[in-house]
Amino acid sequence: MEQLFDYLDWRGDLTIDASPLNQVDHGILSALVYAHFEAIAPEDYGKTLAQLLAKYGDAVHQPDNTEFRKNHNLLWDRLAGYPRFADVRLANFAARTNETDAEGPDVQFGAATFIFPRKKADGTDAEPVVVVSFRGTDTSIAGWREDVAMGHEEEVPAQRYAVDYLDVETSRYPLVQVNGHSKGGNLALYAAAFCSRQGAVGDIWNFDGPGLTDVALATTGWRRVEGRVHTLVPESSVFGMIMGTGQPREVINAEGVGFAQHSIFNWEVRGTVFVQGAELSAYSKAMSRGLADYLGSTSVEERRFFADALFKLVDSGDVPRSGDLLPNLVKALPSIRKNGGLYTEEEKAALKTFVGTLAKGGVDGLGLPEISLPDITLPEIPLLEKLKAGIRKDEAAEAADETAEAADIPEATEAAAGKGPEVPAADGKPRE
Repeated sequence: MEQLFDYLDWRGDLTIDASPLNQVDHGILSALVYAHFEAIAPEDYGKTLAQLLAKYGDAVHQPDNTEFRKNHNLLWDRLAGYPRFADVRLANFAARTNETDAEGPDVQFGAATFIFPRKKADGTDAEPVVVVSFRGTDTSIAGWREDVAMGHEEEVPAQRYAVDYLDVETSRYPLVQVNGHSKGGNLALYAAAFCSRQGAVGDIWNFDGPGLTDVALATTGWRRVEGRVHTLVPESSVFGMIMGTGQPREVINAEGVGFAQHSIFNWEVRGTVFVQGAELSAYSKAMSRGLADYLGSTSVEERRFFADALFKLVDSGDVPRSGDLLPNLVKALPSIRKNGGLYTEEEKAALKTFVGTLAKGGVDGLGLPEISLPDITLPEIPLLEKLKAGIRKDEAAEAADETAEAADIPEATEAAAGKGPEVPAADGKPRE
């Protein structure tokens, strides 16, 4: 299966004058923006990726040593060696992250502006291609909290930062294309829908990022830009199926199962496009149904209680603080029982509703058994681990047998289962 690095080997020798910018290039930029651009001094904005790599080297690597981050670091190292990207300029960058003990609300935001130079046939400079890429979630607790807040707030701080950033960039350039992966995809959609210069916004690429709330989708701003939106999700998507986009999502063939497919480095590439998959997996349908049912059946207050309870679980130390939030939470669900004294009655009810609804989505979608634990209904933990890994429907029977044996469940039980903050400008100073 050919993927992003294979694409670079094949197409990296051609500039965008010879082969126009395409969806795979946008996918690469949506991954590149995870690099530690915070290490780059504002006076170096405007330099090319090759010049920045020569000056800063490993300083732009993400310190998190997960496989996901290793690929991002390798991407930065390799891009400067290809003519297609070597002369791309970093025109601007802004970021903000604060933890809960910092002043103000939780926020985790990052965005970069990349400029692809172009030449006319006579060798003179042509209008460049300008792309704004929004960063997805990092490993900060602030980032996790803000992600969860998207489920109960009409606007979170990163979304307002994204609007402000895009306002700045569309005032500088006549046309700006936008992209983002994961949370960055949501920020791309939100910024395009609410920025003040929508006529300067070109194509909008959302790579497995959540959609927008019903309120946002009903706005005039969204209706103006929705025809420019492209949302791509892997077959086992979970994050990309949360909330709506008002249009069909394009399903992409990807390597791995479950959350592993969220990494764009695992998506299949053929030529200048990501390869379409047949359909969403049973795992994706089940998980997205559970999340949709939860968001559709609970009040804002209930979801806030859930968020409070969730981060008591995080603060308990039982949730790993590296990688993506949702799979780590799935791993930590058993500790809800041992930490029951941490929660208020409202929080217990909110946890029960969330876990129960999510589990029911899995039961209905994959034919998995459901059993009861104290205060919370969810699949037994060995089976939950398989759910986390993204099992397909045809594996469900074997998984259920293993669970029944481990939990000593009678066979009959199995049969029964059927405005906004400052944004740094190009000089690195806060914008007024």
